[in-house]
Amino acid sequence: MYRRNRAKFIPLCGNIGNHDLELGDTSPIKDLLDMNKYRKDTETANTMFTQTSALHYDGEINTEKAYVLIGVYKGQDSRTPNTLYSGMNRIKSILLDFYFDNYEEMQKFGFTVVQGKKGYNVRLPKRSPFIMLNAVKKCIAQHKELGKDSPLVNYDMKKFETYGKEADGFINLANKYHDNAEVISEKLNNLLGFAKEQSIRTKGTLYNRVGLIRDFLLVLYSGKEKQIEDWGFKIIISTNKKKKEEESS
Repeated sequence: MYRRNRAKFIPLCGNIGNHDLELGDTSPIKDLLDMNKYRKDTETANTMFTQTSALHYDGEINTEKAYVLIGVYKGQDSRTPNTLYSGMNRIKSILLDFYFDNYEEMQKFGFTVVQGKKGYNVRLPKRSPFIMLNAVKKCIAQHKELGKDSPLVNYDMKKFETYGKEADGFINLANKYHDNAEVISEKLNNLLGFAKEQSIRTKGTLYNRVGLIRDFLLVLYSGKEKQIEDWGFKIIISTNKKKKEEESS
């Protein structure tokens, strides 16, 4: 029954409730469960599922905005203008000239400096958005600490810092959306019966109630199991030489 697949299980719950409503007093499950509460819980689950999907979507949108500003979105590289990545690339050139006799100082600006056999190798931060953003923050902090003695006084650090704050803001907002979605998602899983410690035997969950309805209908429609599909269940019929086995999923 679509175990832990909320996108398929919740519509199944809705189909069962709607078919029971259509049949009215002739519904075979009207006395099996409190179907009004069942429908209310199904509606609540559907609302919560919609909310989590919307929140995660908003989170992804803000993450994408941050990645574009940082310069690590697909198709971007260190030459993409108006990004933190291109800014760090330009800053690297400035600092290479300024610290030509002491490249290790560039580490204070967020760059990786590796000493090899032929000298020092100064590298841009990795194309990880978080590593890049942390390097940007380190670069801005060092620039401010040096003040008028900073080698970046003639570079537009104000614009660079604005990009950094905007990207950081998008990341924080994305995390907030995702965190809120997870709070609702946990409540939804408990209602459905999909939480880690729950199973189809956990009473009061939709998973438990749908299981009871399925088992009841299998007995009621024994020999004509295809009728269960009217309730939204998918019937799989397998045959062999000795028997016909019908099962629901």
